[in-house]
Amino acid sequence: MEQKKGNSWNVVVWVIHGWAATIYPFMRKNIGRRHPGIAGLIGMGWVILWVSYTRAGGLLWLIPLYIAGQVLHLIGCARKPSEVHSHYYGDPVLAMTLGFKDPRAARRFGEPLIAFAVGMGLILYGYQEGKYFVFGAVALIVNQSLIDMQERRRVDDMRDGMIEGRYFLGRARERRA
Repeated sequence: MEQKKGNSWNVVVWVIHGWAATIYPFMRKNIGRRHPGIAGLIGMGWVILWVSYTRAGGLLWLIPLYIAGQVLHLIGCARKPSEVHSHYYGDPVLAMTLGFKDPRAARRFGEPLIAFAVGMGLILYGYQEGKYFVFGAVALIVNQSLIDMQERRRVDDMRDGMIEGRYFLGRARERRA
């Protein structure tokens, strides 16, 4: 995720992105080879903090599973280079199987629904680990909203750049004439 220096929301954004990064790689495919990067490390820190404060030791299985998944993903990327951006956050295949036709809707509603259902299932059986997934569902919603907002801003910046380019090109032609 793109960050600007001096932005007071950087810490909050990275916390949310890190939390979501520990959940969505298990529900997506075609993730870019350099993704989630630092957010994944922050997410692993969240898992360790969560376990240490809630005594939910069952959540520790997430760390080796996550690391193994990332290693297998990198091996797959090395064997067969894909045509996706290196920071691409993946296709929501698990949520698409629930009937969501639009990938954006699957990321925004389907994946949080899955995380919430897993979390509530664990909570109903008395496991503290379930709360991690319920809060993770909220993090997935906020994270996807931030990504959508950032993409819209980038498109607006590109459009503004094209308009400015035409303007300055016209000015340069007037000067030559």
